[in-house]
Amino acid sequence: DVIVAAGHKLGIGTTSPDTSVHISADASARFRVEDTTNNVKFDVLAQNSDVKIGTNSNHDLRVMTNNTEQVRITSGGLVGLDATSPVGRLQVGGSTVSSDNKLVFGKSVTTSESFFPVIQQASHDGAGSDLALGATSTSGKVRFFTGASNASATLGASSNAERMTITS
Repeated sequence: DVIVAAGHKLGIGTTSPDTSVHISADASARFRVEDTTNNVKFDVLAQNSDVKIGTNSNHDLRVMTNNTEQVRITSGGLVGLDATSPVGRLQVGGSTVSSDNKLVFGKSVTTSESFFPVIQQASHDGAGSDLALGATSTSGKVRFFTGASNASATLGASSNAERMTITS
């Protein structure tokens, strides 16, 4: 059933749409946009207890803001943040050396603390491609551990050993 309700609301599978376009189905409500020339299919799907969004064809998914690509997930599953052709599972930054090419981790230890641990691309001369690993406060430390039993183990726990600490 297709219903056009008051307030210019379109209902598919519902007689009382509550948004501009409302699609309702028993098990798998799906919305698809398709480019038939290039066979590109973009889906939004609510199925059982999951929500899925993405391509249903062998094409990359691009997320844009202000008409500029910010995130790309390739059809092979590689993720690029400001990288249109990522070369690894996760690539931060494209082909330009930039202090914006960084991962910032965590929450401040206290509400008054504003510093975070950082992994960042760095260059002393603007042309290099160094890796900077650091604590962004004078009281922070960079610590290295071994012996974690698996990837979800907590570093610094009794199951692994601190091998090196760098202090300011």
